[in-house]
Amino acid sequence: MSDGGLVAAQVLWDIALFIVIVAIVPLVLVLAARLVHASKAIAIEFKVTLAAAGGVARNTQPTAEALNQTIATAGAILATAGKINDHSASIESLLTQRAGNGR
Repeated sequence: MSDGGLVAAQVLWDIALFIVIVAIVPLVLVLAARLVHASKAIAIEFKVTLAAAGGVARNTQPTAEALNQTIATAGAILATAGKINDHSASIESLLTQRAGNGR
């Protein structure tokens, strides 16, 4: 390679280095700063949310026993409703038979 070719290569490398220093490095720094700022904001929001969730857990704890009783009662009501449905079907069948026999 001639001296002119080496100089041209050196000039191209200098231009590329200048572009990296002037454009790419500041862009990376700005993006890194935005990332740090966003992560701090997320950390703050997480702390607030965690505190609120703890409050919700404390405030709803007394209702846990009542919820369990409601679930148990709902099961009993459902069983009774099933029995009523069965008896209603029996009554319907009996009335249909009587209506068919002319009684």
